Amino acid sequence: MNQADEYSLIRRVLAGETPLFAELVSSHQQRTFRIVLAVVGDYHEAEDLTQEAFIRAYQRLGTFGFRGCFAGWIHQLAVRLAIGRRRSGTSAARRHLQPLPLEASRLEPSDQQPAPQQVLQRQEE
Repeated sequence: MNQADEYSLIRRVLAGETPLFAELVSSHQQRTFRIVLAVVGDYHEAEDLTQEAFIRAYQRLGTFGFRGCFAGWIHQLAVRLAIGRRRSGTSAARRHLQPLPLEASRLEPSDQQPAPQQVLQRQEE
């Protein structure tokens, strides 16, 4: 897709033909993913960040400005997200983990297991 076609497509999306944004995604998704993967080094994290980049691009499409190509704009947005994620040290997996509630019965020592002192004594023998 050439720049004039992209500009036309972006204008149509901004005018209300929002489903057309999918064409921009399909044109740039693979390259954007590869760039993000090079930054974060994790396949699943790169998938999440690529998706997030396109969501943000859609939300901020009105700020595009039509001074350069859409590819450069989305790649810059995606790389900034990836660098931010790397700096924060939080992966998608860590952000979505929730502590599991512990049941009181799990906290009590089991009668079937030896006490720690017994284990140490057996190891010393």
